Amino acid sequence: MPGTAMDKSQDGNAMWIASTPPYMFEFAYTEAQVGPDAQAFLDHSAAGNGQVNFTVRPSKIEVQGCPGRDFTQIDADGTKIRTREVLVGKRLYRYSVLNSNGDIADPRVEKYIDSFKLAGSVAKK
Repeated sequence: MPGTAMDKSQDGNAMWIASTPPYMFEFAYTEAQVGPDAQAFLDHSAAGNGQVNFTVRPSKIEVQGCPGRDFTQIDADGTKIRTREVLVGKRLYRYSVLNSNGDIADPRVEKYIDSFKLAGSVAKK
């Protein structure tokens, strides 16, 4: 991950943030309250849970057999957040790139988003 990482781990959840201007890179995981319908849970999560202005092009993805979503969110101030989420059992992995200047069309963004792989023991949950 580029830049200097900041670890915000607590209560079985974790978040790492690194900044390389103009981007902020984030990796996080949380134990999720999924319920019986994993796809509905992922749709709700990709919709921003009401916390962002709107979501652009959410798409269903699969990472090593695990369901996920790939999307871009645009905050009320124009900040763009490129995100991929993957659900492994009840653990939601989220990795994002944020740019407050609004430009996320950069090969470095795609390289980061595409770099996420599940370890063998994690993918089999």
